[in-house]
Order: sequence, then C-alpha cells, then structure tokens
Amino acid sequence: MKLDILAEFDDKKFLSCLLSQFNFFFNRDTTSTKYLIEEFFSQWFLCFVNIKKIKLPDKCGDILLMNYYPTEKYLKKNKRKLVASILDRYGIKSDITIKIVHDVGDIDFTLLLEICALFGDDYKKYIGNIPRTYFYYGEVCGNKFRRFSRDILNVDITFKLDKKTKENVFKIICDSIQCSMNSNRNVASLLFDHFFMLERVNEYYPNYRLTAQTYSSFLEQHSHLSIIDRKIRDGWSYCRVYDEKFVEKIEQPIMIDIKSTDGVNTNDKIKFTPKILTTTDEYDEEGAYMHHCVNSYIKNKNSLIVSIRSGEERVTCEFNIRTKQCLQSRFFTNKEVPERFKNPVDVVSQRIKNYPHIIRFKQEQKPFITCIEH
Repeated sequence: MKLDILAEFDDKKFLSCLLSQFNFFFNRDTTSTKYLIEEFFSQWFLCFVNIKKIKLPDKCGDILLMNYYPTEKYLKKNKRKLVASILDRYGIKSDITIKIVHDVGDIDFTLLLEICALFGDDYKKYIGNIPRTYFYYGEVCGNKFRRFSRDILNVDITFKLDKKTKENVFKIICDSIQCSMNSNRNVASLLFDHFFMLERVNEYYPNYRLTAQTYSSFLEQHSHLSIIDRKIRDGWSYCRVYDEKFVEKIEQPIMIDIKSTDGVNTNDKIKFTPKILTTTDEYDEEGAYMHHCVNSYIKNKNSLIVSIRSGEERVTCEFNIRTKQCLQSRFFTNKEVPERFKNPVDVVSQRIKNYPHIIRFKQEQKPFITCIEH
C-alpha cells in the first residue's frame, strides 16, 4: 500500500490537485516517505473535519476519528460532537464516559467498552471511580492507527453479575493498577475469560462465584476455575495406580548435606521429597503451582511425572516409562533446575533407572461431573 501511495505522489497532476484542495505543497523529492504519508493523512483529516463540521475534543481527536468514526447518523444525532457520537454508537454514552474520554485523551477505547460491559447497566456507578490512568492507551502502539477489535460490537455480552460480584470486579481492577508488571488490557481479558468460563462451570457447579477482591487472589481463583472448566470439557477424571513397592522406592525422602561457603560439609541437611503424581487433581495442582503445562501428561501412557519438593520449592520431572530415562526437568515457570535440586533429580533418576521391573500402572477413569463436590 505504501508503494502505491508513493507512486501517486510522482504524478504532477495529483500534486497540483492536492495543492488546490489543501493549500499545501507535498514535496516528493525532499520529504521522507514516512513524513509524506503522515502529512497527507493530516491534511486530509483537517479537510474531512471541516467538510463534515465535526466538533473535536481538545486531545487526540484525530486518533478517535480515524479509529472509531461514528458515522453520519450519530454525528447528526449528537450535534456533530465526536466524543458523544462515538460513545452513543457503542451504547455507553453518559456524562461520566464523555468526561473520561475528554480527560484521558489517548484512550484505549476497547478497554473502556469491555469494562462498561462487565458492569452492565450499573457501569456509571463504578467506572467513574476507576483511576483515569487505567484507560490510557499510551505507547502500546507506535502510530495513530489502532488494532481495534470490533468483535465486541457484534456480541451480546450479558454476564448478569450480581452486586457483590461487580464490587469484587471493581476492587480487582483498582488493585491491579498497583502491579507494575501488569497490563490493563490483560486484566480485562482475564475477567472476560473468567466470566465466560463461569457460565459453563455454573451449569454443573452452581455455587461457584467470584469471591476474590485483590488482583493476586483473582489470579489464583482464575487458575482454579480454569482447571474445573478444562475438566468439564475433557469429561473425565483420571487416576493412576502404580505398584506399591515402586511408589515406596521412588518416594523415599532424600537428605542432602548443606555445605558451608568454603565447600565443607556441615551437620545440617536439606530434605527433598519425591512425589509421583497419580490423579487429575494432582497434575492440575502441580501445573497451577509451578505455572507450567503438565495437566495433559496424565493421558500419556509412556509418561511418568515426579514432583521433587523441598519446602515451598519444587522441580517437576518427566520420565519415559519404557526407557526409564529422564526426558525433562523444570523449575517454576519452566526455568532451569537450580543447582540445589540437581543432586535430588539425579537420585530420583537413578532410582527409576535401577528399578528391576517393568513400570506398570492401572489407569482408572470416571466421568468428571460425578466427581464435583457440591
């Protein structure tokens, strides 16, 4: 597209037409490509605004118009005021949303739409109390043209949240702003995902509600809900039954000497406890705790998962049942195994390798719905 536009600027008649229309000369020879295109759209924008007699806000009117043009129908209805027209088109026109858009200027409009959708008809009660900085688009995108998802306009989003749930959502949003590593867009997406999942889960688990009031507790509850949702969609709960002697051999505690700073052994020891994962719940808990994907491995008949634990730390190890080889070992969030865990991993690997019999297990399964505790 850029090359096509530049080709037009080589046409003298086209340049002459631009000069007469915009009263501005576009010098193709001395102007950079980027500036030439930006200046063309800027001049076109001013001309369009004048012809349409659109009333722009003090800040970022060009961004709003280029990305969220409300159409003539809404401009006419709202006395040519751009902000009111855009909000009216998307069904969230009110004194408070108009003020928010004017205050923020460079606003993440999709985020504003999503938050209003979460609060439903009560959005006016909550949205004005959310710090304006939450809706700021900022440096997410380097130019004026936004990757705006219009899917939300075509979906009838009615979560039907009760008053308590809306209050919790409000608290979660406000608390998330304090998290420096957090993305405002991510919070809204997680909340949407949460309530879409909750609609499915409530068919089988009707008492499940959003009870979290902080961002961190919401992430924990969201992770738990994701597990339940996945189980419902999978349809089955699994349990592996290994030979008792095999389990006893592998799960013997491992005591490792603590060395001093100069490498000399002390009298202190660290205890490491291997745990063979056997149930769907244990696989799910390990994945949620370690922030990596181990859930589906329970259905791999050649896979054996051992969680080596010490205090609050763990390393998750996968072994091939047929070859008895360690395929991978991962620390929290798939990080490399810390030095203090390498010896225990080697010990467990040797135990499995030296087990004199074929590793066998009986896998039991039952419909997950019957496993839900009401």
